[in-house]
Amino acid sequence: MKVQLEGKRLINSLWVFSFMLFVIFCNIQIKAQPLPKAIYSTGEAAEDLVDYAQSANWNKVKLKIDEINKLYNSYRSDVIHNKLSPQLLDFYSFYVEQLNKDLTTKQGDRIAFDANQITGIGVDFENHFNHKISPEVSRLDYLGRELLLEAKDNNSVAVNRRLGDIDETWAGLKPVIISKHGNKQATEFERLVSKIKSLKGKLNSVEFKQTVNKYSDQIDKLEKLF
Repeated sequence: MKVQLEGKRLINSLWVFSFMLFVIFCNIQIKAQPLPKAIYSTGEAAEDLVDYAQSANWNKVKLKIDEINKLYNSYRSDVIHNKLSPQLLDFYSFYVEQLNKDLTTKQGDRIAFDANQITGIGVDFENHFNHKISPEVSRLDYLGRELLLEAKDNNSVAVNRRLGDIDETWAGLKPVIISKHGNKQATEFERLVSKIKSLKGKLNSVEFKQTVNKYSDQIDKLEKLF
């Protein structure tokens, strides 16, 4: 009886081990694949859309939304084919729908917000593929745009939450930046984040906006390390 029990335990252990190897193999297989064009191009278009919407450049806003609409089916197909998060895919579809609704009423701030959520979702999907630039850099870029959007609404709770997200993301990225001899870029990035935190009581100030813009410029310098 004891031998049978030990035999069953061994079989169960081997089954669990085999399953874990299968999961790891699947993740490696996905990671080895390049980032699908539809996901990449949608993220780029959505990032541009944030700027165009805030400057009320309606011709370019429409062009970018049309571009996102054309990529929609391919985007969904890529996510489903690679068995990525169906919940995030639902959010992606929701925000694309919102973009088209907000365009009819020309709600620039809403379009900018919706577009930035699409960039954030894309960053999460990007993490599953082989991409030259670390997804954490893209996430920091997304979070910087979130700071400006939330500050515009004077939403200090959301700003604090986003600053916490920045700290968490940076903690994982910093060792990578240092390994690429980016000590100078890392020091300047941390200085700017510290200054943004010191301006939390002045969300509508020119200084806050200028500092966040410098933060975004510094992220461009982090990207160049890859």
